[in-house]
Formats: sequence, structure tokens, C-alpha cells
Amino acid sequence: MLDMLMKGMYGLEVLEKLREMDADARVIIVTADIQNSTHELAERGGAIAFLNKPLSASMVLEAVAASLGDGGLPNGTDRSTE
Repeated sequence: MLDMLMKGMYGLEVLEKLREMDADARVIIVTADIQNSTHELAERGGAIAFLNKPLSASMVLEAVAASLGDGGLPNGTDRSTE
């Protein structure tokens, strides 16, 4: 799980570096940013899910299960409306 706003480096930069190190990395973006452009950039960058804050336990569990291949949300699913 990767927050978009971190000290020192923006989340999309971290996502890019993670994907360079491991093309199969399973990254879930977590953010309060609700802009469609941010969601699209994260999806193009290889994020498997995009969760908007505030988070609920169910949305986190579903995204993690999906990232592990245990069902749940399909790749790139947006849970910003929950």
C-alpha cells in the first residue's frame, strides 16, 4: 500500500521506482486525492487498486485480497465512492 503524499518523494514517483525494481509488484494506492487524473496516472503506472481516504476495513481487505489473487476487486478498481 502506497500513500501518494510522503516526505521526500511523491507516490507516483515511488510507484515508478517500485515497478522498475519489480515489474510484478502489487501496489495499492491510498490517497485523499480524488482527481480522476491522479487515478488514471496511478493506473497507467501499474497500481492494481486505488483507494480514497478515509479508508474502511472492508475496502482495505478487499483490495489486499485482490492483490493476492484471492478475489475481491479487479485491477484498477476505484473504491472512492464507498
